[in-house]
Amino acid sequence: MLFRSGRPGHRAAGRRTAHHNAAHHQAHREALTSIAAVPDPPYAVDQCRMLRALVDELARCGMREACTSPGSRNTPIVLSLVREPRLRCFSHIDERCAGFFAIGAARASGRPVAVTCTSGTAAAELMPAVVEAHWGRIPLIVLTADRPAELRDVGAGQAIDQVK
Repeated sequence: MLFRSGRPGHRAAGRRTAHHNAAHHQAHREALTSIAAVPDPPYAVDQCRMLRALVDELARCGMREACTSPGSRNTPIVLSLVREPRLRCFSHIDERCAGFFAIGAARASGRPVAVTCTSGTAAAELMPAVVEAHWGRIPLIVLTADRPAELRDVGAGQAIDQVK
């Protein structure tokens, strides 16, 4: 790293000294260690355990495939599905594509297939696949995320009432 000392001819002008670099790297390592040592909030641990239990039960009951669409709200769901060794996961950019791919996989295997997406209007994009699965008697499991209740009815993005 280069820096200027502000005083002409001063020895510190130019490259930083080895001592400075070592001290900087030691401080950086200590900061990373202290950040890594901060435990997850209890609700995050509970959420992960709950999702692991849900996915374990789905796999135990015969589900072997899941389709995922990217989103920040459904990341814990996606990670739980991907980490389950009994499941084969397929990632899709578009929710409608994920829904219809899941229908095809369920139809081909005769087993239920899960599909997950983030909150709000992304969940609404699964509706055509849900309707087709219903009328075709195709086992489709829909797992969606949701925004906090305080973000509903205030104009926040991807916040529709998924409870009613």
